[in-house]
Amino acid sequence: MAVGQLACERSGRRALASERPTEAGANHHKLRARPEKIAPLASAAPVLTFRFAMKLRPLLVFSSLLAMFTSAASAAPLKVGDAAPVVTATTDAGTSLNLADVYAKNAYTLVWFYPKALTGGCTKQGCSLRDANAELTAKGVAIIGVSTDTVEKQKEFKDVNNFPFPLLADTDKKVLKAFGQSAMMFASREAYLIKGGKIIYKDTGVTSEQANNVLKYLASVKS
Repeated sequence: MAVGQLACERSGRRALASERPTEAGANHHKLRARPEKIAPLASAAPVLTFRFAMKLRPLLVFSSLLAMFTSAASAAPLKVGDAAPVVTATTDAGTSLNLADVYAKNAYTLVWFYPKALTGGCTKQGCSLRDANAELTAKGVAIIGVSTDTVEKQKEFKDVNNFPFPLLADTDKKVLKAFGQSAMMFASREAYLIKGGKIIYKDTGVTSEQANNVLKYLASVKS
């Protein structure tokens, strides 16, 4: 009888053991279930990457702009005593003009820069030189205007105001850069008086007194 009970107990234990999952089996079950929990995180990765890239994009744009402005700001402006730039550009008439030829043919060359044709300050600057053109020409001064306006706009500017001197359409900003301007958008308002291939006088920000300033300088040089 005792033997029979012992055999039944052992048989019952084996049955229970076969029904109860082993520790290894339970761990295996957990491991198999884990990818189901990780799957949502894996699918969210591209979204997180995209959001990070979108946040980073303004920083990259800012860095590019900063580098561009820094590069433009590093252009060394010309000063009195520097060699006058030799550069060729298109005039209001659509023809090419080499500044080296102008320097060689005249005692003085006045290269004046203005931001925008047909605007108030630029018109005052140009008209001051127009009104004093005869006096300046008598002193051997050739006058050349420069801005980033198109040939058509320069022609209109010249015709409307009866300017007797050429205007250069520096649309590629080659002349601006040669004279040390930043050339970011428009020309800076400046004037350079050149003699013998050298800059002998420079002023900035002058409008209606442009011609008077140049004439005063020429008078001071001869006195």
